[in-house]
Amino acid sequence: MSAGNATLFEAFALHLVTRPPHTRNAYLRDVARLLEMAGDTSVAGLARPQLMRFIATLHGRGLSGRSLARTLSAWRAFYRFLIERDRSVKDDPCAGIKAPNSPPRLPSAPPPDTPTRPDTLARPATPAPPAPSPPDR
Repeated sequence: MSAGNATLFEAFALHLVTRPPHTRNAYLRDVARLLEMAGDTSVAGLARPQLMRFIATLHGRGLSGRSLARTLSAWRAFYRFLIERDRSVKDDPCAGIKAPNSPPRLPSAPPPDTPTRPDTLARPATPAPPAPSPPDR
């Protein structure tokens, strides 16, 4: 990590002081990962294709779509901070990047007191027979 990136990271950490602890820790971890992937390149100079490659790399390492969505959220917050701090940075290179879709979650298990055997389930009420039609006159 370059000295300039390390300075930005420390300033971003101070900027996040008011965020909830779990959010702050996750964002700092995700931005640290960005800086690690950037190496000696200034994060202010990264372009959208490079960030898309970083996301693809993280996806290839097994991160889920939900984790990548949070990572992108952290990177967007970092670039918003960077744009406010450094007026030479004009655009957010994360804009328009979407995380890969995650598979749907499995349904949750029913509570233990819910009957699950077919013979213990309540039977649906049988429909009432139709009313007799009035006699013809």
